[in-house]
Amino acid sequence: MDILIIDETTSIPASSLHVFESDGHHIETADDHSRALERIHEKNFGLVILSNGPGKDDGVDLLRQIIAIKPRQIVTILAHQSSTAEPLRTL
Repeated sequence: MDILIIDETTSIPASSLHVFESDGHHIETADDHSRALERIHEKNFGLVILSNGPGKDDGVDLLRQIIAIKPRQIVTILAHQSSTAEPLRTL
C-alpha cells in the first residue's frame, strides 16, 4: 500500500517509518501542506497519516482540503494538542 505521511515537525520517528516499509508498504513524506496536496492530486494513496503537531499550518484545514479532493481518502490524524479534538468533531 502507498502511504503518505504529512509531518511538518518530523515528530514521527524514522523507526516508525521503517515498520511500514518492512511490511512492504511504500512510504512518501511531505513536510508541508502544499506539497501534501500536490502529492494527493498526483497519486492515489491507500492511507494518509496527518501529524497535526505545532507546525505553522492547521491540520484540520488540511484534512478538509484532502476530503474535498478525494472524498473517500482514508486519513489517520496524530493529534499532538488537545485543542485539535473539538474541530475534528465538527467534520
